[in-house]
Amino acid sequence: MTNRNFPYPLKTNKLTIYGIKGCPYCAKMKDIAENIRGSVYHDIDELIKKGFAKSFADFKRKMNPFINNYDMVPMVFIEDKFIGGHDEFVKGIKNYVKTNNKKNSLSVVSNDIKKEEKELLRLLDGLSKRNRSRKTA
Repeated sequence: MTNRNFPYPLKTNKLTIYGIKGCPYCAKMKDIAENIRGSVYHDIDELIKKGFAKSFADFKRKMNPFINNYDMVPMVFIEDKFIGGHDEFVKGIKNYVKTNNKKNSLSVVSNDIKKEEKELLRLLDGLSKRNRSRKTA
């Protein structure tokens, strides 16, 4: 039986991320989510404390229809579509940039993670502005 109040990824959220404390990639994705309007970060341990799941295994069981046995964190969704973790998120942005011939983008991966995250945020902000202008046009 599915708990209707469980915080499943919603189509209305640009970015939904599930992570845990102590995971460096979860922390990076949490920072990204906090800087993108319409994004949500869920701490899995907090969801367990609030009674949404009994354990991490129970959480994964509830999420399995969305994550197809994915066993790592963070779990990253764009709208309600599962894309994987931090690395898949970064690869997806890079592929978007390549296929859309964007200049001054992530064509060269920086060793400086903070610089890369700032570039991701700038790019995502540009994408959200473009989507807003399409809706109003």
